[in-house]
Amino acid sequence: MKCKICGGKAVAEASPEKCLALCAPCYVDWFPRFIAETIRKFRMFAAQDRLLVAVSGGKDSLAVWEVLCRLGYAAEGLHVNLSIGAEHGYSSASQRHCEELAARLGKALHVVDLKQRHQLEIGDFLDMKDRPVCSCCGTFKRHFMNAVAVERGADVLVTGHNMDDECATLLGNVLRWDLHYLSRQAPVLPARTAGQLVRKVKPLCHLTERETTQYAILRGIPYVRAECPFSTGATTISGKHALDLLENRSPGTKRRFYDGYLKNSAVFRPPEAELEQAAAELSCVDCGMPSAHEVCGSCRLVRFMTERKAQGQTTGGRRRRRRAAAAVAAAAMQAALDTGPGAP
Repeated sequence: MKCKICGGKAVAEASPEKCLALCAPCYVDWFPRFIAETIRKFRMFAAQDRLLVAVSGGKDSLAVWEVLCRLGYAAEGLHVNLSIGAEHGYSSASQRHCEELAARLGKALHVVDLKQRHQLEIGDFLDMKDRPVCSCCGTFKRHFMNAVAVERGADVLVTGHNMDDECATLLGNVLRWDLHYLSRQAPVLPARTAGQLVRKVKPLCHLTERETTQYAILRGIPYVRAECPFSTGATTISGKHALDLLENRSPGTKRRFYDGYLKNSAVFRPPEAELEQAAAELSCVDCGMPSAHEVCGSCRLVRFMTERKAQGQTTGGRRRRRRAAAAVAAAAMQAALDTGPGAP
């Protein structure tokens, strides 16, 4: 197959609706240009804005950070270490890859460590009866990302959510008819409450996971290839598999699904009165960040687990904990093999 741009040997393909097969040099040139066009299309940020990129150690967030720096934006990184599989090194490997790219880019990387701040690990929440650990993880990450963005004076918080992520989340929200989340799944979420909730953007929203993986490999960006060991059975993964089946049967399904939502998203927006009420949020009495309640979700989790630990209580579920520990060990073995930059 020939490169559509220069006629050389193609080594990477974009998703079917883009009709692109490119050689390595053309692909690593096309990818940033595509992101630049997405930024322009959705008016995500301006050239003078200060960006904070949330980097997990995975290919998507590291790739978008590298691209934004290539495009000339002032972009610093933020990594949230939740001590996932601390005894096996999953989180430490993720942080190491973030530090490696930060050194390569010559950019600052800010690290928030849950264990250092609150003497807690995400595994402590593994067996909560009424709440999946993935939900706790998301609560902590959203809290720390916004808090650090405010502390650092960032204008925009950038995440590495790709089109596969967005479609899987959208499918889950539609199946549950979760109108609150359906009203807030745009590529750009404006700043609120006098800048205490920072503007959030997703420059990879029209790029697939495969496209980002190809870019990371071709650019030699090191990343953790193993899935989070606690994500086993997560509904978003099931949603991705279902969408992959539809995509294989009818190429372009994901793009049509996501673009259709964006075109009709106004249907899910709440009335103006509800928007005004939501804007008048409280401040958490523990951390001072905006919250719909007296204590924000992150601080409620910290309070809950700190109190249980002080009382010497556990959340039970030994069988689930053993299964998760086995998954952690397997993921750590895969991560240990990841010695080359983005090695397939």
